[in-house]
Amino acid sequence: MSRMLTQMEEQQKINKAVKQRLEMDWSDKKEAYEIETTNIGLKNTSPTILFHPGATRFADGQSTPETWEFLTRENLDLLETERNKSKDLRHILEVMLTDISRDLRVQSDRVETSLACRIVETDEARRRFENDLLQTLRRIADTEKLILDLKSAIRAQDFPMKVAQTRLNNRMGRPRAENCRDVPQFGLVDEVKSLSESVSALLGQLKQAEETLAALLKIRSDLEKGIMVKRKTLSIDKDRCQEIRSHYPSSVALTGY
Repeated sequence: MSRMLTQMEEQQKINKAVKQRLEMDWSDKKEAYEIETTNIGLKNTSPTILFHPGATRFADGQSTPETWEFLTRENLDLLETERNKSKDLRHILEVMLTDISRDLRVQSDRVETSLACRIVETDEARRRFENDLLQTLRRIADTEKLILDLKSAIRAQDFPMKVAQTRLNNRMGRPRAENCRDVPQFGLVDEVKSLSESVSALLGQLKQAEETLAALLKIRSDLEKGIMVKRKTLSIDKDRCQEIRSHYPSSVALTGY
C-alpha cells in the first residue's frame, strides 16, 4: 500500500507537470490564434496598419510546420500516455481498495463472531459464579448454625461437669474409713472423664467448623470479586465494544464511496 501511495504521488507530480506544459502550449496557441485572427481582419482601410521594414526577416528560433506539428503531437501523445497511466493506476488502486475493504470486512465479521462468543462465555461464567456463590452462602449459613450449636453443646456440658466434680469434691470430705474408693467414686471419675472427652470432641468439631467457615468466607470473597470482574467485562464488551462496532463501515464505505 505504501508503494502504491508512492506511485500515486509520483504520477500526480507528472500529471501536474504535463498539465502545466499543455497549459503553456494552449496559451501560446491561443495567443497565436488571436494574432492570426487579427491579421485576417486587416484591410487596406484598417487604422492599425503601418510600415514595418524589418518584418520580412526570419526571427531566430522560429519553428517550421513540421516541428510545430511534431511538438503539438508530442504534447498530445504525452497527455494521452500519462492519462492512460493514471487510468491504469486508478484501476489498480480501486481493485486494491476493494480487496482491502473486503479483507477488513471479513476480519471485522470474525471479530464480531469472536466477541459474541466471548460475551456468551463470560455470561455463562458469571452465572456459574453466582450459582456457586448462592451455594456457598447456604453452606456459610449452615456452618454458622453448626458453630452456634457446637458452642451451645459445649456450654451445656458445663453443668453435668460441675455436678460430677462437686459430687467428687463433697465425697472427699467423708471422714476416715468412710472416705472409700467405692463404686460410686469410680463412677463419678468415669463420668468426669467421659464429659471431658465429649467436650474435647466437640471442641475439635468446633475448630474444624470454624476452619471450614473461614475457607467458605474466602471462597465467597473470591466469587464476589469474580462476579464483579465478569459484570465489568460484560459491560465493556457488550454495552461498549459491541455498540461501537455496530457502526463499523460497510465494504462500500471502506473503499471511499
